[in-house]
Amino acid sequence: MNSGRPRAKVAATNDYAIATCMITGKVMRIDARTNSVVDYTAVGRAPIGVSIARNKAYVACALSQEIAVVDVLTGQLLRTLRAGMIPVDVSANQAEDKIYVANAVSGDISVIDTAADIVVDTLPAGLSIA
Repeated sequence: MNSGRPRAKVAATNDYAIATCMITGKVMRIDARTNSVVDYTAVGRAPIGVSIARNKAYVACALSQEIAVVDVLTGQLLRTLRAGMIPVDVSANQAEDKIYVANAVSGDISVIDTAADIVVDTLPAGLSIA
């Protein structure tokens, strides 16, 4: 049953899993071969959704209203991007060249180019996106 509260998410490659830790504002990097926690990276306030493309984790940080980009192999925070208002979830396309960010309050989808790590488009979706 969905209580309406956001949930933490996990994204994985064959080597690493990245899990959001909403309370601490960090992501946990897990070695998928040994099932052990490698490290934690501070990313922003209320990280919720996460998706991986091109060995980078894109993390929707709802309360800091940004997308954190983390190197999956090193755990290093590479940069933060501004998207819409209250980003809550992210997803990569199969080609891993675009990330789509669901923004709850602005009611739109931000499109991020993963080669340049910039927002290249905003698609209207309506407030029902939350």
